[in-house]
Parts: sequence; C-alpha cells; structure tokens
Amino acid sequence: MGNNLEIDNRLMRQALKGSGLPSKEAAIEEGLRLVVNVHGHRSIRRFRGKIVFDAVLNKKGMT
Repeated sequence: MGNNLEIDNRLMRQALKGSGLPSKEAAIEEGLRLVVNVHGHRSIRRFRGKIVFDAVLNKKGMT
C-alpha cells in the first residue's frame, strides 16, 4: 500500500539514528507499532486497583 507522507527530515534522521532501523519505512512502521502499544496499555490501565491479585500460583504449570 503506497502512501505519500511529508515527514520532518530532522525528526526522521533522529528516529533512524536513535533506533538503528535500516529504513524510513521501518521507522514509520515501528512508530505505528509503538502508538498502538501505548494506546493498548492505556486501556489496560483502567483496571488498575480493580483486579484482585492472587499470589498463589499453580505450581504444576510453573515447574
């Protein structure tokens, strides 16, 4: 799927240098994955303090 995007050149250089990713496409995909991940975590955080944690684990499955 082709897209024409205008992306700040300085921002792209920083992203490529900081991430070590090989291409602009890889940097964009990684950025999109990060956005999806962060928003997914936000939906999980709404359960904070509402779930009771049972510290007793099933040892049969843990060995």
